[in-house]
Amino acid sequence: MRRTRELGILSIITIMLIIMGCTGPFHSNHQKTLKHSAYLGIIYPREPRTLHTSVEEIENMTNSVSYLQSGNLTVNYHPDGSISGEYNFSIKNIHRNLTLYLATIGIPDALKLNVSLNGNNIELNRLDKYIIGNNTLGLRDKVYVINVSTSLPEIKGMIKYQLNYSFVRTLNSSWIIGTPLTWWAISGKGNLVNLTVRFPSGYIFFLPGYGLLNSTIKMKNFNISRIYGAFFMRVGKVQEISAGSMHITIYIPQNCQYSSHSLRDFERMVQEALTLYVNVTGLVPTKKFYILLNPSWSRGHGMMEDTKVPVVILGCSSIYHPPSVGNVVYSNPVLIFHELGHLWFGGYAKFGWIDESLATFMEFLAMSKTDKQYLSYLDDIENFKVLPNLKSMSLIYAYKEGIPNPTIRDAIIYCKGAFVFRSLQFVLGNETFFEGLRELLKECHDRECNLTDIQNVFEKVRGQNLDWFFNEWFYTVKVPDYYVRNLSLKRENGKYLLTFEITDKNNFTMPLEVEVKTQTKSFVKRVWVNGTARVEFELNDKPRRIILDPDEWMVNENREYTLKGVEIIIN
Repeated sequence: MRRTRELGILSIITIMLIIMGCTGPFHSNHQKTLKHSAYLGIIYPREPRTLHTSVEEIENMTNSVSYLQSGNLTVNYHPDGSISGEYNFSIKNIHRNLTLYLATIGIPDALKLNVSLNGNNIELNRLDKYIIGNNTLGLRDKVYVINVSTSLPEIKGMIKYQLNYSFVRTLNSSWIIGTPLTWWAISGKGNLVNLTVRFPSGYIFFLPGYGLLNSTIKMKNFNISRIYGAFFMRVGKVQEISAGSMHITIYIPQNCQYSSHSLRDFERMVQEALTLYVNVTGLVPTKKFYILLNPSWSRGHGMMEDTKVPVVILGCSSIYHPPSVGNVVYSNPVLIFHELGHLWFGGYAKFGWIDESLATFMEFLAMSKTDKQYLSYLDDIENFKVLPNLKSMSLIYAYKEGIPNPTIRDAIIYCKGAFVFRSLQFVLGNETFFEGLRELLKECHDRECNLTDIQNVFEKVRGQNLDWFFNEWFYTVKVPDYYVRNLSLKRENGKYLLTFEITDKNNFTMPLEVEVKTQTKSFVKRVWVNGTARVEFELNDKPRRIILDPDEWMVNENREYTLKGVEIIIN
């Protein structure tokens, strides 16, 4: 799923209160004044300073948190698209002095809040602050530094807030997964709150881990990190369909346009993809699930974990057009195919970041059945996504560590990973590969498997050691780098005898399709290249073009040139 796993307690777009020790970067050079209360003093600098920092530096601060926090959070969603609420909390395990870091989003007038500690209102304009980077809109988020002097073992605090929720969702739909309910969070030891969410009738509320809710909810000891991915939606239409022994309920929001034609095409694409996936995997991952169209997103997300009924979220927004079903169907059909693939990979069985490679592989598979320009689609992914980012890191490293940069993550984990599984399909053949895929899903059902588990399953099905394949493709940043050399063309007895040598500068061991085109016909051979391979074709007509990997079975260095009058295309 095109999801951002690294979203944690801190995000550039949240307000965060980080409870830290008494030593802080702003302490040493400040002349301080005390605003006293009976038990607690807020320390303000004489001249507030502004410094620049990064998200990583702020996140590092959270690792040293030693204080405890808990409280009661209320969230009230209003029909005008705003949210109001408050958080009453306590901070415990205090060792005399402490520093609080309050991060706020950098969107003017989007958020109004009042923060107090033991009845002392915090004057934000009198505090030192950090500026965190630049976000996509060129807006900068602020982190305020609140120094507190106290001898109390516990501090009571309150945050009251008003959020222009619909405005913020629109601005940030291009770079976040989900929308927090409050756009702030408190970090510390203990991350559980008592949560109350209220919203009008006619709306639904999606909460990761809990699914769809349609009335006021109250939860005790709720993990605040679950808020990420939650959103409200006013329902415009509910559609029921079935496919592959599954029942699907589609929720279309009131502000997501559709026509009978676009809705019919959407339903058809969902049904065709599900039927295909059931056929190739041999299993139905769930008897029913929901599809939500989110008018604030242009991406998708699959929510499977701890949700009784799986939920697939598809963004129906567009930079150029109002939100609509047609945006998904006609401009971004791969979103449908990818997120439905997560019912199997990420839902039925789990593989960590490898879920994204396998869901993208399923996306490739569906595109091959539905799009006549499928090979051009793969060629674009290879040339404009994978190859420019190839040297960034190996797949095994990306699977273990993740990739913060979304462009590189999409290129390596999603696209290169999917291509490698497509290459494995080419090596093993359809029968063996899909038998291995079915066995993999069975063995990894309801548990998380890794790359070693995947290799073991395919080796068992193949009856052959596959170290050579997995080592080449998953553990290095290289890909095949083919050249056609030593071409010879002779005419004997009315025939053309074409011979040439294929070399691979990176010495991969791989089967390779070689296509030779004459003016009227096309001929394809499959050869094994282990560093080098010699190829021969006997033709009735003079060859005009030699194409390596014409069906895009693998990622390789692409180039075009002419050799002795024959056009060479390394695809």
